[in-house]
Amino acid sequence: MGCGLGALYTFLKQQQVSIHYSGIDISQELLTFAKNQHPEVKWYYGDIFSSSFMFRSGSFDVLYSSGLLNLRCRNNMYYLEALLSHMIFYSKKYVVFNVLSDKALNKESDIYHYYNEEEIILLLQKKDLYFSIDSSYLQNDMTVCIELQ
Repeated sequence: MGCGLGALYTFLKQQQVSIHYSGIDISQELLTFAKNQHPEVKWYYGDIFSSSFMFRSGSFDVLYSSGLLNLRCRNNMYYLEALLSHMIFYSKKYVVFNVLSDKALNKESDIYHYYNEEEIILLLQKKDLYFSIDSSYLQNDMTVCIELQ
């Protein structure tokens, strides 16, 4: 979700990861760039919140989103919960996303939203999800991996 320029696919390809990758974004401009860089990939224009979203429940083994939740909006936790519900609906096995951590030292809080790990844990527990959180790789970042059962 939110494939942008296709940087994740570029990275996976460089690492020689064998994967069937599909990219989805709401920016036609970013998708055009990604398509030009990697014409072998299926790129889709779509909004996961739209009733006309083109995929069915369980269409993907893994749904991954990086950076999609970083910008400040009116109610970031509400948006996270709504996005999470949609991602779970469209995934069969895993949902993975990252967010900025409120433990970051240098914050640009007028632009970005920094999430509290305990609030995310409570949200995931409320939904009775099996998950892990990795915040060891960057001080300002954490990645949530949810295994769907």
